[in-house]
Amino acid sequence: ECPQRHDFMTFAGFHAFQLGRMDDAESLWLQSLRLFTGNPLTFSFLGYLYSHRQNWQTAADFFGAAYELQPEQPLHLQRRQEALARITD
Repeated sequence: ECPQRHDFMTFAGFHAFQLGRMDDAESLWLQSLRLFTGNPLTFSFLGYLYSHRQNWQTAADFFGAAYELQPEQPLHLQRRQEALARITD
């Protein structure tokens, strides 16, 4: 159970991810984005989740969204490029 606040959903998803509960993490992060689409951290976490699943295009899309919201954070762009490079491997 988690109150309907995007920040709580983001951090609950992070803890689910740490516990290896990937489906729960994904659900919580997507729910967080439905409540608020302006949190680059949530997009980045989803990028890591899809990287973990080797779904490289989706990972790149989420890292790209994080970068659009937070262009001063070059790690988002780097992770996006790394995911895109895996598509052609």
